[in-house]
Amino acid sequence: MDNSTPAPTPSPAAGTAGTAVDADAVIQFAPADAPAHLIEALGAERVAEWQRDRGPYNPRVWMLNSPTGMAAALTSGRPNTRYTKLVELWSDGGSAGAASAETAAR
Repeated sequence: MDNSTPAPTPSPAAGTAGTAVDADAVIQFAPADAPAHLIEALGAERVAEWQRDRGPYNPRVWMLNSPTGMAAALTSGRPNTRYTKLVELWSDGGSAGAASAETAAR
């Protein structure tokens, strides 16, 4: 019997370095690799907080870009575990943000 931990499922756009395959794709990247349009939308203060050193806790940004708006979430996780913590949700106020907040509340 194999008790090894299964490999994580890649995000829909894994390996695309912050570029979405289609308008509704959720993409994942390191905070330092945030695309320019997200950096501009987040503002300098939030970008500085999202990009601060979080040590070994593997911070990730998840972004939804849709025709109705943009939303992003910052997560971090404990090393060598599957634990992931939602650090902050952000939305530009469009319906994409409302859908992200609703999904996170579930």
